[in-house]
Amino acid sequence: VAPTRGSLPIVVGIHGGGWEFGYPEWAGFGALTVCATPALYITPAYALGLGEQQAWPESRDDLLAALRWVVEHAKEYGGDPARIILTGHSAGAHLAACLGLAPPLLRSAGVAPSAIKALFLVSGPVGLRAQDFAPAHWLWRFWVGRPLIWWLYRKGVSPNLRAVVGSPPEPTAVLAASPLARLAEQDLAELPGLVHVTYGGKRDFPFCKPQAKRLRAELERLGRSATSAPRVEVLEMSECDHFGTHWALAEPGSEWIAALQTALKES
Repeated sequence: VAPTRGSLPIVVGIHGGGWEFGYPEWAGFGALTVCATPALYITPAYALGLGEQQAWPESRDDLLAALRWVVEHAKEYGGDPARIILTGHSAGAHLAACLGLAPPLLRSAGVAPSAIKALFLVSGPVGLRAQDFAPAHWLWRFWVGRPLIWWLYRKGVSPNLRAVVGSPPEPTAVLAASPLARLAEQDLAELPGLVHVTYGGKRDFPFCKPQAKRLRAELERLGRSATSAPRVEVLEMSECDHFGTHWALAEPGSEWIAALQTALKES
């Protein structure tokens, strides 16, 4: 538990589990390291598919309600409701992106977008469309590549996204749950000041690295014509697999913790 003196920044950590399973303690294991900064650390629960049902948009809406609770009650625990860092691993990273990269959605839930100072996404997708899982972006634009990618998406990818996009995939859910596809709709000045994206090495899920780079490229492209845009940092943990990037979130000496601590001090 973090000390309650003063107004501390708040880290909201969202657990993973493929949108199907999991519980807050999956993210809470890093609390001691985060709180030592010092900061408050909150890990909310949210609707899950449990191998049986589509949990979207309830999963997203549960987390929006949790953020609103944090804003309304932060001062009771010594936290500053205007200094929140939103983070998540795997499916949790995806859901964090769905919230943190959608200022109108935050505002509709009673959360000021300016309260989210930074977004830390770890080994998770930021787009759930077929083209977002193409190993190279040019392959999607190539006339031979697109049918192949669609086939791979239907057969190998979309079944793992069922708790979000449904089965078969619902186009409206796919788009709504793909913040990468909707960045051009956002006011970049309202996005978090820092977007930090982490992925593991060759043993991490194959979509993590290309999607991280596409997010950075898209934010940088849009930022060239905007008056203000987020700073983007990309961290590769080359020795980590998908779960190794998760364990690194609790290691005091990890590069990820160092970046988070810097963001907390700057918030």
